Amino acid sequence: MEIVETAPRDKADSRILRRLAESSAEAWLVYGTDLVDLVDVLQEYAVDIGLVAAIGQDAVQEIIAAPFAIARLGIEAEEAPLQPEPALESAPREYRPPDSTVAAFWCVVRTGDEKQLTDWLADHPLDVPHLHQLWREKCPTQAA
Repeated sequence: MEIVETAPRDKADSRILRRLAESSAEAWLVYGTDLVDLVDVLQEYAVDIGLVAAIGQDAVQEIIAAPFAIARLGIEAEEAPLQPEPALESAPREYRPPDSTVAAFWCVVRTGDEKQLTDWLADHPLDVPHLHQLWREKCPTQAA
């Protein structure tokens, strides 16, 4: 987060916006007030008082978003299970490429273009061992 030097008035306006955002986040959390409506009002206020022009839209968004992020963490903490989940076996899972990658691999293979296949595999180095295994299973006489 970049600290922006601001005039005293801008600092006061930033503090006011932060307090309004904190109140709005509480209303969202406690009463279920529509998030979009709350954020729109805060944004409009920041524009109206000249805070967006003074410190920039990104800084205003950070001021508005921070209390909602904290409120969201509170929701997630409440929804978390009370008992810790049992530890799973620590055996490492074998890497498998996504199905979409495997489908793309077979599309490239079907083109018959060796250079295109070589280039495509160079772009997917983690997938090569698994894809080679699939190739050997499907085409045992041609697999090297």
